[in-house]
Amino acid sequence: MLEDGLIWKGIPDSAKLDVFLGNDGSPRIRWSNRSVLPAPVLSDLAIDADEYWFADRDFAASFADRWIVNTLADIDEYRDSLAQLDAILGEKCPIWNHPRAVALTRRDLAPKVFGGIEGLEVPRVARFAVAHTDAFREVFEREGFTYPVLVRPVSSQTGIGLVKVSSAADWDPLEQFPSLGRIFFMTQFVDFKDERGRYVKIRVCFVDDTISLREYGVSGGWQIGSGGATSPSSGAGVTRSIDQLLERMRDFHNWMELRAICGEMIRRCPLNFWGADLGVRSDRSFVFFEANAAMTMAVPSNVPKKHLGRMEPVYKNIEQRLRASFAKLKEGKAMPVPTLSVREMLARNP
Repeated sequence: MLEDGLIWKGIPDSAKLDVFLGNDGSPRIRWSNRSVLPAPVLSDLAIDADEYWFADRDFAASFADRWIVNTLADIDEYRDSLAQLDAILGEKCPIWNHPRAVALTRRDLAPKVFGGIEGLEVPRVARFAVAHTDAFREVFEREGFTYPVLVRPVSSQTGIGLVKVSSAADWDPLEQFPSLGRIFFMTQFVDFKDERGRYVKIRVCFVDDTISLREYGVSGGWQIGSGGATSPSSGAGVTRSIDQLLERMRDFHNWMELRAICGEMIRRCPLNFWGADLGVRSDRSFVFFEANAAMTMAVPSNVPKKHLGRMEPVYKNIEQRLRASFAKLKEGKAMPVPTLSVREMLARNP
């Protein structure tokens, strides 16, 4: 019989944290690339689970008698913590958001993990270190990319640091001193404009083997959320985006092509709580953007107060599914564990 649980936490391998001033004027830490859970769920977990912060040392073998909630959601940012958790306990106890499944969401692995799913196009991605200023052009040519491409630093799960390179003249801003020594992803840009000339982007929320539509945005430009009158991030756009989301949610059970794609994604990447962003070219054709366990889905994010009431059922639905997921975890039930360990996976994909 399992003992109480363990909530697995850690600091980035770089030991660098983002500090900002809170509303009360005191310094706060902004934690990036971790699972975002509702406060009531965390409070309930704390009743039966101890908090454990990984340090670069061995940890108690007795943890094997516990269920574990892994909160670290990015293999580049928390490589040491996740690899050690997997090496010691990966096959000995039930782990929520298993490190091996987290590793599968690294951007450059997406074509291997999700490629070949009918109806889903997964663009080519290259991961590389910038040892000299010509590295960007060299990777572009060596990997057979064509313009345009998207370039961003690792550990970036947002649009921060994202650069679209549409021609040879666009490399200059990247070929600066701050890029040296850093690791980047280069992704082949795939135009996902639909037949009406719109750019439609959705976010799907996965909890165990259940799925739901979490975001639905329509824009006149490829970078949805970048601003402008037609963007979901504009004032009128927020209202319109929520209207569209709620409408599509009501009919989500009939979106059979998307549901089939998501079912196959779950089979290939058995995380407990994660999200995937997709471009919608039609109800049968989608473009993969990213998938990870760090997306903010169960709590409000950049939603004006006047809209919180309309979005509350969305948050509550995800919270209920999370509670069901943790109830199964406490019973020792877990998602399937990928065969390759984290260290084996990273050795094959350095």
